[in-house]
Amino acid sequence: MTSSIGKYAALALSGLVFVPTISAAASSDASTRGTDVDLSLGVEHYRWQEFDANGVRLLSEHGPRATLSGRIELDTGLRPLLVRVLGNAYAGVVDYDGQIQGTTSFLTHTFVSSETTYRGGQAELQIGYSRQTQSFSALELFLGAGVEGWSRDISGSVDAGGSSVSGFREDYTVYYGRIGLGFEETGNILNASFHVGAKLPYTVDEKVVISGVPLTLHPDGKWSAFADYRLTLQRNFLEFYYEGLRFDPSPVKNTFFQPESTVDSYGIRLGREF
Repeated sequence: MTSSIGKYAALALSGLVFVPTISAAASSDASTRGTDVDLSLGVEHYRWQEFDANGVRLLSEHGPRATLSGRIELDTGLRPLLVRVLGNAYAGVVDYDGQIQGTTSFLTHTFVSSETTYRGGQAELQIGYSRQTQSFSALELFLGAGVEGWSRDISGSVDAGGSSVSGFREDYTVYYGRIGLGFEETGNILNASFHVGAKLPYTVDEKVVISGVPLTLHPDGKWSAFADYRLTLQRNFLEFYYEGLRFDPSPVKNTFFQPESTVDSYGIRLGREF
């Protein structure tokens, strides 16, 4: 527990130190463009879980990841049309606790504690409609389409019986869509915005090499939720967010498959708008 708290504290402190530097470097470029740009650094608590056909949890990964995020809101001159481009990169080492897979079923009571290294990123385009209402400075309805890719590198370890267990790496590419609502309230000093909606992966590729044999698995995507809340003061902002992913089991391939899997990311970002 102490080491995990230390990881979160170090990542959060890094954001406080480097965001002002990045902001200063980018401000001169942003001022020449007719678009709204923001850039942020953050830290998130990441959790990956897998379940068998009866809903019993097989393994859990959890821990901090550092994030670098950016957003461009294009000035199309066609208001109330809303066009945004978003990008996000992340990396971190999290704890792995769970079972290992032998063939089409997990090996009961074969438990492993290890670490998993994550590196990845995503890009997304959002198009929507935004208008002022009596209740909010802006009310948005938007659709998004994007792609996210990451590597999940599980380190080798020793199982509960004392036997060595080899590590392996999975590479994911996920194409997804989302739909959401946004609310924004502009004050004299402080601005607030909130987005909420649902997300659906429609194509999932999982590449893995097991015992020297390369496999590509295709879990089916399911609906999941997302939300973010941002407070902005003099163009500096603090944002809290949640992002989920849900996958059904993949079809069996060469006696291997990807079980039902869930992803939950809870994070905080510190950044600046230009």
